[in-house]
Amino acid sequence: MSEGSRSSSLVRFAGLLLLVAGSALAGGLIATARRPPADPAGPASPTVSIAEGPVARIGGEAILGAELEAAVASALEQTRAKHEQQIAQEAKKMVEPQLERLIEERLLERAAREAGVSKDAYLGQTLGVTREDAVRWLEARGMDPAEAARREDYVARAIASIAGARRGEVLAELRERFPVEVLLEPERTKVEAGSAPRRGGGAGAPVEIVLFSDFECPFCARLVPTLAEIEARYGERVSVAFRNFPLAIHPRAQAAAEAALCAGEQGRFWQYHDALFANQKALASEALVARAGVLGLDQPRFEACLADGRMAERVRADLGAGRAAGVSGTPALFVNGRRLDGARPFADIAALIDDELARRGA
Repeated sequence: MSEGSRSSSLVRFAGLLLLVAGSALAGGLIATARRPPADPAGPASPTVSIAEGPVARIGGEAILGAELEAAVASALEQTRAKHEQQIAQEAKKMVEPQLERLIEERLLERAAREAGVSKDAYLGQTLGVTREDAVRWLEARGMDPAEAARREDYVARAIASIAGARRGEVLAELRERFPVEVLLEPERTKVEAGSAPRRGGGAGAPVEIVLFSDFECPFCARLVPTLAEIEARYGERVSVAFRNFPLAIHPRAQAAAEAALCAGEQGRFWQYHDALFANQKALASEALVARAGVLGLDQPRFEACLADGRMAERVRADLGAGRAAGVSGTPALFVNGRRLDGARPFADIAALIDDELARRGA
């Protein structure tokens, strides 16, 4: 095969990978939507047939096959109900991502029609990834030029990576050309801020973020600059409420949470919050007290608050609220009830904030 033919084949292969992935997922949603409704009575639970006679004896007293059948049927019914609930939960999680994929496909189809070409041709023209692009991409990431030119598997993956990035750029441009209005109401979880410390706007802000966090969690620490960036960009339009969710694997998180709330009694929660996350290795009792002194708190009052344990109940209330909302790890954010897990980048959170502000005309 010639160099030019091999390059063309790799480009076509990478384009097909992207097209098949998007189309298959979108097609799967359409196929599901067109299925006839299930029988309202539901599928019959599977059964087992066991001989009618005794299946065991205890001191001469028999356990009959019918008893065992009934026990198995009961256990199977519980398993079926549990699986149905899990499937329903997974289905809810799929709705928004699948809608997004359908929107992307429709944007590409519309752009292709305006250009007078097929969608495949349009993608080929706009992505425009060549073998040379892929080799340069690999070289920029430290691969030896001769090795990059020789390894066809690496080149193919590089083409796919570059094409994927360019596809995102193309879609962003198309959204500007063809404004997208999402009418679907997103999945929301009801979660209250309670008396949690806030930053940014107050309780009446159009966007409320309820954050469940753990002062000993390294991923939670990564969100600290993100919170500052949110406040700087959105000001009073976004309220961030901090609720404690100390994990059992972090033995010092509970005491740190109580200490931060004690600092909050003196109006210094967020300063103490930032100081805790700035040095997560210094969470021993003496360090918690010393930090209060550094921040200029009334130290006797702070120590009395820690000693009487009155903040433990507030931490337990935060934990209960988090568990009720389905939180099991940290950090977990709820943007007007729309959940994001993990130390998400600012762009991910800002996208939800912007959408919520647009929905409220704020």
